[in-house]
Amino acid sequence: MTDATAKPELPEDRSDPHSLRHRAEAKIQDGAAAPHKSFTGKDSDDMPHELRVHQIELEMQNEELRRAQADLEASRARYFDLYDLAPVGYCTLDEAGIIREVNLTAARMFEVAKGQVIGKPLTDFIDRDSQDIFYHQRQQLPDMLAPRAFELQFRRSSSASFWGWVEIHTFRDGQGALTRRVAFTDITLLKKNEADRNRRDG
Repeated sequence: MTDATAKPELPEDRSDPHSLRHRAEAKIQDGAAAPHKSFTGKDSDDMPHELRVHQIELEMQNEELRRAQADLEASRARYFDLYDLAPVGYCTLDEAGIIREVNLTAARMFEVAKGQVIGKPLTDFIDRDSQDIFYHQRQQLPDMLAPRAFELQFRRSSSASFWGWVEIHTFRDGQGALTRRVAFTDITLLKKNEADRNRRDG
């Protein structure tokens, strides 16, 4: 009969140094841990047990660090694909409207390098005729309000302009600072087709 009061067996905490030592000693007992190349023959046999265990612990820690590094690199690659190469322009603004993050798509739409975008106000990339529109939209974006969407005319470094469909989400970050995420797509062709249709209908 199963003892109802018995505690369930918890999974081993692999980050616990005692657990690491336990696994290192198990490797020695199983013969799975080969001596370091610096210790061969009689030297290996005479190596104090504690030293051998410590050596294996270090090797296991190094292996776990390499595995964590590989996972981090894979995560960075996924982030690059999902954020930087997205078909939509993204940027993050602080409370003053300064760009703190931007993806490659947005920088390319502005025809500048990412480094030339970060640290500048988004208004630097908004066409003069749309500055008032953006200002009034920002004034209607109190903390934690539902996202707002509107049309805005941006300008490129070549002084050419393009129309964008903009969505702004307002929230507070982990430190409580007011932050805005801006996403925009180029709708210049759509606007042109609309203007041509209106001329024909007019």
